[in-house]
Amino acid sequence: EAAAALYDYFASFLAERRIRPRDDLMSALVEAEVEGQRLSEDELLGFCFLLLVAGHETTTNLLSNSLVALAGEPDARHAMADDPQLLPRAVEELLRYDSPVQGLSRTLTRSTTMHGQDLEPGDVVLLLFGSANRAEQVFPAADHRSAEQHLALGHGVHFCLGASLARLEARSALQALLSRHRDWEVDEESAVRLQSGPIRGFATLPFRPIAGTWRVR
Repeated sequence: EAAAALYDYFASFLAERRIRPRDDLMSALVEAEVEGQRLSEDELLGFCFLLLVAGHETTTNLLSNSLVALAGEPDARHAMADDPQLLPRAVEELLRYDSPVQGLSRTLTRSTTMHGQDLEPGDVVLLLFGSANRAEQVFPAADHRSAEQHLALGHGVHFCLGASLARLEARSALQALLSRHRDWEVDEESAVRLQSGPIRGFATLPFRPIAGTWRVR
């Protein structure tokens, strides 16, 4: 029902953009051509749905997970506040440490064997990115700072199309926060986790800057 409501919501905006185009992504999609053909209504709605879910929810959950992780790391917070150039590497580690997308399923197109398990075409496998990002073979101390290598954004032909935007959004948001607050605490006991299979994040997360740490730049 929620997905259907979103499609109706997007359809009304697409209809408006056809009449009154703006300098925005929806107008660009309406006017886009692929091999001389415009995108169908279903393709446009699918694009909008994908961009909202993949381009908004994942980054939102990355930020909420990061607030929780950094709440217990005052040295890391202070270092990033003093030197924003540390943020790109920090974002990669936060993606690995508590991935907003824990896993996605794939349907096999050919036979293969993995870890002693024979798999056939048509079999559905669940790729657990969250588990892979803590694999002992790669990350001997997965609960501590580690290498930048991770699978939070996928790999190969399935690598996230919006990875650059997600990284930029995360860096910008963390830099804006750290420019104002070096210290904070979160109330995980009162927090509400999302009820979603592959997505890890919070529906609500009580957040409180610690007094005396407000700064404006």
